[in-house]
Amino acid sequence: LGQPELLLQRAIAIADRFGWAEAARYRCTLTEVYVLQGNYRQAKELLKQCLAHQHGSVWMGSPRNLDGSHAAALLSRALGKWQDAASHTQAELRERQQRQSASDQDPGLAAAYQSLADLWALQGQNDAEVEALRKAFQLSERRLRNQGLALSERRLVQLLATLREQEERLYSHLLRRPDHKELRRLALATL
Repeated sequence: LGQPELLLQRAIAIADRFGWAEAARYRCTLTEVYVLQGNYRQAKELLKQCLAHQHGSVWMGSPRNLDGSHAAALLSRALGKWQDAASHTQAELRERQQRQSASDQDPGLAAAYQSLADLWALQGQNDAEVEALRKAFQLSERRLRNQGLALSERRLVQLLATLREQEERLYSHLLRRPDHKELRRLALATL
């Protein structure tokens, strides 16, 4: 077992003493570790446990719902189940949008839109892809404008790196479909 695995298993064991809801986030994170390691069998089993308890009264409406949706999207994407991954990513987006207030800009919302854009591209849904990319850029740029000066240096560097990654992904979408007018327009707007 790797170091992240051991630490997460230990965190799960400790959190289990306080109830399922406390350990749920760690279980979902461990699911993501298994997906990244390519251990899909273990990821599936752990995700089943997470999702079986997701609909319990303690977990519904809490941020932990995001973790289950995100882990399910990662696993579905790794297994090539694009439609399932898109469905889970949309559930994550809905939860993030419900939690977000005008002053609290969740950086995960832009990342979820970017992920959804990638999934739409894989499925050939060009208009949905462009709209998701546009929303991802709008959210990241709004966060930079509203919070840029108040962020610590480390967080500002992370935000700028995220914006750069979004630009690179947009350009890769554009390289695959250079004749798509809306993608070209969006790429020019981000220069």
